[in-house]
Amino acid sequence: MSGKSDSTGVKSAARVLLIFEYFEKMRSPRTLSEIAHDMDYPVSSTLALLRSINSMGYLNYDSEKKTYSPSIRFSILGEWIRDQLFEGSAIEQMMEHLATITQESVLLGTQNGLRIQQVRIVHTAQSLSYAPPVGTWRPLLRSSAGRVLLSKQSEEEVVKAVERINALGSDEGRVFDIGDVLKDIRSVRKNGYSYSSNVFVKGAAIVSVALPEHAGIVPMAISVAGPTSRVDKDTIPELLDHIHAAIEEFLGDARSKTSEARSAQ
Repeated sequence: MSGKSDSTGVKSAARVLLIFEYFEKMRSPRTLSEIAHDMDYPVSSTLALLRSINSMGYLNYDSEKKTYSPSIRFSILGEWIRDQLFEGSAIEQMMEHLATITQESVLLGTQNGLRIQQVRIVHTAQSLSYAPPVGTWRPLLRSSAGRVLLSKQSEEEVVKAVERINALGSDEGRVFDIGDVLKDIRSVRKNGYSYSSNVFVKGAAIVSVALPEHAGIVPMAISVAGPTSRVDKDTIPELLDHIHAAIEEFLGDARSKTSEARSAQ
């Protein structure tokens, strides 16, 4: 296969995924013209793409309203992953509880390569808040969730990650001192949490804790985020108390239910 064909295939695959990310953002059926306009695609190629996805059963088409929307077939594709990650909605319940108790945004992050992705976010009702869009990517070494997940890894693994980031220039070309990174990760490991402020958004702060590891589940970090006026070093102890209590209440219950179910089999 030629390089050109490879490039075309990758571009087409990316557009298919972007279509579904678009629907995740819009959360409503959309017409061909709306999709083409919003995504800045030519109408002809957008139509061909939508028809192709529709023919495979992953998009519904309403001929009367002339709108497209994701199908049930697409929605169930990742259910097994959701079931594995969220353990019967225990994590979702924990996040909702934390958002209510802290009155701040609650984020769930996972490591994907050399970056962190926020895969779930519960927004606060407060007018002044910090809540990036679901799916937001952050550099591993500079994100609060990234550092707390690195603290669960061996120092050898941390060194390898730093070397790869430096070699690839994957964090905007930044070069990190391995000694400084290890010192920071040791501090996070000792404290059991990571805190950062004014890193990606001025006036925003975030405190992260690694969730307990379970067999077969990817490492995840739970974070409470908000303006620096409310999420600061003075409020960290209280926020950590809420986070740890929520983890014990909701994930502890989930572990007990899982054990009971296995015993009954």
